[in-house]
Amino acid sequence: MKKEKGQIFSIDFLIAMVLAVLAIGLLLNAYELSVYEIKEAKTRNELTVIAMNAGNIFIGTNQCGLDPSNPSGPPPKDPFKDQGYEINGCFDSTPGVFDLLNKSKLMIPDVISCSVEYSGKKVNGCDVGNPAPSANVVVIERVFLATQNKIAKADYENCIDSVSTCSTYSNNTLTVKVWK
Repeated sequence: MKKEKGQIFSIDFLIAMVLAVLAIGLLLNAYELSVYEIKEAKTRNELTVIAMNAGNIFIGTNQCGLDPSNPSGPPPKDPFKDQGYEINGCFDSTPGVFDLLNKSKLMIPDVISCSVEYSGKKVNGCDVGNPAPSANVVVIERVFLATQNKIAKADYENCIDSVSTCSTYSNNTLTVKVWK
């Protein structure tokens, strides 16, 4: 008896299986990329929020016009509030005030490395240096006003009316760099 040999797989079936495997591979690759992008975006958003919050706390810690002589007592009264003014984005840069800030007061978690710099000075605990090249890094620069004197209402109004002749304030840049 003669055994007939048949064809086990047809060429059409082999081509269809190759295409199916390629399609599944492409879908898995797209899924992996989207999961990675979501993870990176989450980390970037987390670092951005931490950096923005640290900048807001830094500038809001010792606002212009407030008397920082009693840091442990009740918050001092803003002398401009009664007159309808609120000075935002202004920092009293009286010597020694900056030294009271540190990484924990800026609410930067311990697992996050940071560099917070203002007028060449760095915040205690945030003077780590530069991040590794592969680290996720967020840098925020905030331009704000600073003064070393108590501000009178007349000085404030003069600065509003003519910024070019305003000597009460100086423009400064706060650089907050955080990385993980």
